[in-house]
Amino acid sequence: MWELLPGLVIESIGIVLLITGLVTTSLTGMIAGVCLIATGIVVHIVRIAGNMRSGRGAAGTETRPGPSPEPDGDTVILYEDNLITITKNAIIFKNYSLLLKPRQVNFTDIDHIDVLEPSLTTGKYRIWGSGNLSLWFPLDSGRFSRDTIFHAYLRVRGMNVGFTVENADEVTAILQAKGLIRS
Repeated sequence: MWELLPGLVIESIGIVLLITGLVTTSLTGMIAGVCLIATGIVVHIVRIAGNMRSGRGAAGTETRPGPSPEPDGDTVILYEDNLITITKNAIIFKNYSLLLKPRQVNFTDIDHIDVLEPSLTTGKYRIWGSGNLSLWFPLDSGRFSRDTIFHAYLRVRGMNVGFTVENADEVTAILQAKGLIRS
């Protein structure tokens, strides 16, 4: 049920705007209402597809067993700041989703990571979200002042991840040691 809540809220606001636009014959209100309803539907689709990909059903229940944890677990933190956490096996992007939930990406799911100079085309001014629907940036209101931008390209379906960190040199060294940095 909670999985559907964000889409339902967006759709409800859209319905109210659509009805208000119809009553007042406001074309702007009608268009805004239809756009919000469509956005709510897209949110439903994205959340359900994400749950299916992660092995969770629409109600959030587990539908398949997850991988068994390694003997020493994945609790060893190699790097952590306000934006990401790097463990032995994964990167956790904080404030990733529409509800600012984190996203964990296993190193085995990453094809490669590009280390880039900040610019308009690499995402320097992208505070959060996507400009091209192939690369998603988690929330970072200070991205414009960072000295390095990373683009992680995934082997699995879904959006690639653009991200920044507070200590780019340390993260670059960790990712280089993992063999993820493309030369």
